[in-house]
Amino acid sequence: MFTLSSPWMGSRALCPSVKAVAGFVALGPNQTGPLSFTVGLHKKGVRTLTHAERGPDKTSESPSAEQEMLNWGRLLMDGVPFADLIAAQRRDSEQPWFDFWMGRADDYEKQADAALALDRRKTAGQFLFFASMCAQYAQFLWWNVDRQPGQRRKVDLYRRAAPLFTPTAQRFELKFEGSIIPGYERVPTDRLGRGPVAILIGGLESTKEESYLFENLLLERGIATVTFDGPGQGEMWTDVELGPGFHRYTSAVLDH
Repeated sequence: MFTLSSPWMGSRALCPSVKAVAGFVALGPNQTGPLSFTVGLHKKGVRTLTHAERGPDKTSESPSAEQEMLNWGRLLMDGVPFADLIAAQRRDSEQPWFDFWMGRADDYEKQADAALALDRRKTAGQFLFFASMCAQYAQFLWWNVDRQPGQRRKVDLYRRAAPLFTPTAQRFELKFEGSIIPGYERVPTDRLGRGPVAILIGGLESTKEESYLFENLLLERGIATVTFDGPGQGEMWTDVELGPGFHRYTSAVLDH
């Protein structure tokens, strides 16, 4: 059994053309489009480009939080369809970010229901996963009244998707120090007996649902996966604050 510190570690596998990149993309102020970004590569990973390397700024205004979100490769890495990113950037200026993405979540859930009506379970699971990611990123940047409705919607959609995945995602809920640690376990379909397991640990505001595509990379290679929300993350956000004792929650999952 081994642990991986963040789903972002999957970026190298998902994007083999940028093998040198490890970690977050470093954004520079010379952004010209909704999905453009600049990075500086060196032997150990990613660094921010210097002002001289970036050249003159094309705008005197710093990018807004929403503009930076639209530039992050994270949404694409986590499975948000590219077309939705473009639609978010081009949406009516009167439509709030939250409303746009929650609307997309509703649309994908309707497509999932239509697929289930035809017994197309795999297709339904994929649409529900898309819906879950849309709800995730509806609330991702904001810590206001929209955060909890977005979180709950994401969780509910993923719970619907979980039994439709191949292999399925089995939910568990561990009682620990007066709270519940929620998570999912997935085992390769051809697993016979014991085998390797990867515990995926998301960073900061990451949540267990974001790890789905990275899980698939591991499962295809015969490695079972376990994901969970720790203190300050996902379903635990309202119960336990993020703090220095994260390792205790990881140990509880390992013991499970």
